[in-house]
Amino acid sequence: MSPWPSTPPTRARAAVFPDGWKTPFARVEDVRAAVDYVSTLDFVDADRIGAFDACAGGGYAIDATKSDRRIKAVGTVSPVDIGATYPARLGRLAAAGSALATLDAVAGQRAIEAAGGEIAEITYVPETLDDTTHPDMVEAHEYYRTPRAQHPNSENRMLFTASVTRIFDYDAFAGAEFLTQPVLLVAGSAAGSLWQAEASHKRLPENTDLVLVEGAGHIGLYDRPAYVDQAMAALTPFFTTNL
Repeated sequence: MSPWPSTPPTRARAAVFPDGWKTPFARVEDVRAAVDYVSTLDFVDADRIGAFDACAGGGYAIDATKSDRRIKAVGTVSPVDIGATYPARLGRLAAAGSALATLDAVAGQRAIEAAGGEIAEITYVPETLDDTTHPDMVEAHEYYRTPRAQHPNSENRMLFTASVTRIFDYDAFAGAEFLTQPVLLVAGSAAGSLWQAEASHKRLPENTDLVLVEGAGHIGLYDRPAYVDQAMAALTPFFTTNL
């Protein structure tokens, strides 16, 4: 099942704002900007700054650390390279060639929008579930679209053309040879995204470690105490040692 509908919904051009963009490169710059800020604070030791994030944010944090020598160590939970996630999910769960079909749909939609037509939007988490929904997306729905973690300002939408092309172009681990800082990847043994952590571990330099939390899914590591405690048992000494 594709994470995107075959016919994206549309809304009037005036109602779409830049916050509907899913732009990995901007997210990486956000990490660098955060380092800019905290390094100016009197109570922060600028020589002991680390980065931590989860899911796609883990990929962004690693990407930023490659080129920002102010970051001395990076830890992640349920790490994902979003640029690999979407094409891979399309290839695994949909008919062969669906990734190219999606890009064809993007091209067609860009032509519509360039001519002044309505702008297409898609959801990043399914609003409804059925028997074909991927387990990771079931977890995501239960986390982001229920009171468990839903925020009233989260509209669960992103621009179809602008977001999809940026995601397809993105590679969180390009230039991994520049990553000399230590890296810790923490992933759930039952996570559908485990392949991402394993692939990242193989692709990143030798100073990268992978720790598995037995029985945890992808999102269970966000807020389930039993799993979070195990993740912290690895992350705390990692940052203590390397910062």
